[in-house]
Amino acid sequence: MTVKPSAGVNSFGLCMRGIGNYDKGTELKFDIPEKRIQYGEPQNGGPAENLKESIALSEIEGFDKSFTLDVIITGTIIEVCIDNRQTLITRNYENVGDRLFLSAKNSEVTFEDIKVYPLISKD
Repeated sequence: MTVKPSAGVNSFGLCMRGIGNYDKGTELKFDIPEKRIQYGEPQNGGPAENLKESIALSEIEGFDKSFTLDVIITGTIIEVCIDNRQTLITRNYENVGDRLFLSAKNSEVTFEDIKVYPLISKD
């Protein structure tokens, strides 16, 4: 997908394998003021409060303009690539929902060219 944040963006993200009305899932949040990407689980219909994993954005630039975001989920493994660079790899054993949520906080962000594909095994 292509992510296009507006000028002065605060935070935005997506929640994969979501359940209910943003009740559960695997949340990937871009927190621009804190200069980090965080991974967590939504709480009570809102963003994750307890981080499971976080990566500093000091070596990753360009969140004030368009970038590509690829997320690959295979079983319990979640891999995130930003502009074709592997950025985060983690596991999530708990969430198996079937919803995708997109979010932005005090910001305007456009998510374009969203494609969802099942992975096909070559067994």
